[in-house]
Amino acid sequence: MECGFGPENRLKPPTCGCKLGFKDITTECEACPPEFGNCGGAVGITCEDTYYETGDTCSSCAEGCIRCADTPGNCSSCLDGYYLEGNTCTKCTPPCGNCLTDTYCFSCVLDVENRVSAPTCACK
Repeated sequence: MECGFGPENRLKPPTCGCKLGFKDITTECEACPPEFGNCGGAVGITCEDTYYETGDTCSSCAEGCIRCADTPGNCSSCLDGYYLEGNTCTKCTPPCGNCLTDTYCFSCVLDVENRVSAPTCACK
């Protein structure tokens, strides 16, 4: 028994599914797009950070969101420079570089030598 189309990217018979790193597109096995953590083989689909699974593809999370589920704005963790407010990533406001909330800074930016250290980053 042979697997037919694109044998170099297919598993051996009897499964003939696509190898890890490739996904089944009609009769061909095509390389996974870069936003996929993995696809094909027995793993199905996993998405890279800042993407979430939507059926058989990966879609972008909202701006500032590292991990989201089901919808772009349903965030569970944020990129540096953003903080989680409910399930939304909100950009830290200068002078905060990284923050826990809009008033609690982990690091300060802008005119650092004239500011007190975190958590307020207020002017001296």
